[in-house]
Order: sequence, then C-alpha cells, then structure tokens
Amino acid sequence: MDELNSETDMRALADTMLSELEIAILQRAATRVGSAELLRQSRVAKLKHREFTGVGVFIDIDLKERRIEDARPDMRNPIDGLIIVSEALPLGSADSLVWLDNEGYISLIEIVGNGGYPYSDYEAQSPEITKADTTHI
Repeated sequence: MDELNSETDMRALADTMLSELEIAILQRAATRVGSAELLRQSRVAKLKHREFTGVGVFIDIDLKERRIEDARPDMRNPIDGLIIVSEALPLGSADSLVWLDNEGYISLIEIVGNGGYPYSDYEAQSPEITKADTTHI
C-alpha cells in the first residue's frame, strides 16, 4: 500500500514540475532584467497548466510564495525569454516570453514556434524541445 501511495505522490509531484526548458526561460528572463526577485520566483515556480495551441504553448505558473515587498509591478511586460533552436521545430526555432501579473509576479510563459508548434501535449514533444541545452541565448 505504501508503494502505491509513493507512486501516486511522485506522479502528483511530476504533474506540477516545470521542464528544464521552462525553468531556463524563466531564469533567462530574470537575468535579462537583472532581477534577483524574478530569479527567486523561477526557483519556486510550479506548473499550473499547459495549453498547446498548434502555434505554441502557454504555460500557466503557480507561485505559492508571494512576498509583496519583493514584487516589481513597474517592470515592463512581457520579458523576452530564450530563442529556442531545434530541428524538431518546423522552421527550426521558437521565441519565448515571460508575463508578469499586475503585482509583478511570474504568471505565464508563452512559447511561439516560427512556422508553428506541432505538438498537442507535453508528452508528444520531441525530447530535444524539452531540454534546456537546445536553447540559444
């Protein structure tokens, strides 16, 4: 019985984890604007939901640790993330943006494939796409 609970718990944890690529996008955006607070947020961010659109993917972010004194509502929105370069994409690349909510917290990652994004769900993506080492900074 404990093994089943452990396996269920592991699956529930995996369902809230961001991919290496998504974490790299958040960290690049934080570095781009020089924000230690956004870098902190990128370390504690969890997955809320992924929506695949055919031309890209929206990744809704869940931030449980919200510290009002550290938020930056005046920061420009969106923040450029990484340019993703991969032969697994129709035209070889995709752009990414990080969106903040009105209080200055990370709320969404947007990835738009140049020429489309031919994946309908996370598991269908090429392993190349989900690895941070396929990105070009």
